[in-house]
Amino acid sequence: MNAGWFGVDVFFLISGYGLAAKLVREPGLSGGAGALAFAKNRLWRIFPVYWASCLLAVGLALAASRFTHADWRAVFPGTGPDVLASLLLLEPFTGTIPLLPHVSWTLTCELVFYLVVMIGIILRRPSNSALLLGAAVALALLGLAGPLPGLGLVLSFWAQFACGLLVFCVVNSRARKTAPARRAALAALAGLGLAAWLLHQPRITTTAGVGGLFIAAWSADERLCALRPIRWLAWCGRISYPLFLLHIPIGTRLINLGRRWIQTDSVLFLLVLALAMAGAMAGALAVHRWVELPAQSLARRASLPVR
Repeated sequence: MNAGWFGVDVFFLISGYGLAAKLVREPGLSGGAGALAFAKNRLWRIFPVYWASCLLAVGLALAASRFTHADWRAVFPGTGPDVLASLLLLEPFTGTIPLLPHVSWTLTCELVFYLVVMIGIILRRPSNSALLLGAAVALALLGLAGPLPGLGLVLSFWAQFACGLLVFCVVNSRARKTAPARRAALAALAGLGLAAWLLHQPRITTTAGVGGLFIAAWSADERLCALRPIRWLAWCGRISYPLFLLHIPIGTRLINLGRRWIQTDSVLFLLVLALAMAGAMAGALAVHRWVELPAQSLARRASLPVR
């Protein structure tokens, strides 16, 4: 399996897990008001960091063009409406060139997922949680059957998202010692993975398997978090969103520049890779510190808790 696509699948798995955890932490999040609060929360979470990353990507492309002599404008939207469509993450619907190629489409998928979740929040009642979860699994199975007109973007990665929902349900029901709910969620996760395997969709089967590993590791969660390498990974997790957005504009750009002077089979190229990783992490840390954290602070002041 391509490592990049594997990362995307795990990204959607974690997204489903995180949103399920948020809904459980906030049982009062229901109805139209709850859906509106959820939407505001997610917009504060996604767009400030995305816009800052777009600005940084354009600046880096402009700076790199002095070395490559390439027309940096050729790889970015050319008109005002195209730029607006990219800033609003509408490129998959408008066909315009994205400001952050290769990564921004995943955020569009996330926004579509949020719309589906908002519908669930509007319909949410204390008595119908299992019914809504069943609808989420049914939607995932529908996506496995093949693309449907007008629903492609919703269904393309919904199965990975649903795997995350089910993983949280297993972990949460284990913590609350509700065995029937745990068994039902485990059966749904296994069934989703099996259905994907029978329909020759190994990526979704792999995602379900990764979800199973998450469940298996849950019992050792506290011991794992106490390990020094894991604590370092926790720090990386705090900057993971801007790092995801900037690993191509910074990391890949530095690698491509390094190829101009150092052969890729040379030992010295390891220094290029290290510099690319350090550069991407430094850019992500800067965006996290000066954009993401202030945006979360503003959201809290507006009584919109961001988690």
